[in-house]
Amino acid sequence: MQKLEKFVVYFIIILVILCVLGLLPCLLSNKSMQSFRNIKNTTFEASTQYADVSFTTTADRQTLFITVNYKNLADVSALHIHTNNKGSPGPIIAWLGTTNQWQHGVVQNKSGKNSPCCSVNNPLCTLAAPFGTPRIKDLSNTVRTFTVTNSCGPGCPWIEDGTILVVHGYNFQSVVHGKLTNKKPGIDPIAHVPFTAK
Repeated sequence: MQKLEKFVVYFIIILVILCVLGLLPCLLSNKSMQSFRNIKNTTFEASTQYADVSFTTTADRQTLFITVNYKNLADVSALHIHTNNKGSPGPIIAWLGTTNQWQHGVVQNKSGKNSPCCSVNNPLCTLAAPFGTPRIKDLSNTVRTFTVTNSCGPGCPWIEDGTILVVHGYNFQSVVHGKLTNKKPGIDPIAHVPFTAK
């Protein structure tokens, strides 16, 4: 009887290891997560009043081919594709547009208490768009394409749990002529739409 119990324990341990390594579908995963992980060469879409965005992936799902149909962006400071963190935006995985205001914006807990997020006082800011990100002022009523490869890093879910299109407005503190505006701290998300398979 002890041999059978040991066999069952070892069998369960092997199944868990294979599941964690992604070599075996995890029975405990929810259906939508599992289907997103296994879909290859499928188009995913998200649409807002500001932009329609779609992407496909390579077979290994490590590269996204993104097409953005920008609409009227007069009220927009930044557009991003985020990882899906249980229905909320996780880390940014693709930058689709930015502004000077966003680049010098503030994310803080209390108005006026923290340094501007993207300044010389905080060189590790992750909210500053990478070099080459297009400026919102040049994007209204245009179509652009992007190719983004997974650089999410260890512990980041990349696209395995889904993705979310987030559009940001201007209602956040920013630095103008070296001084903080009196606007509310935060990132002012004005649209938040999960990507779905076409």
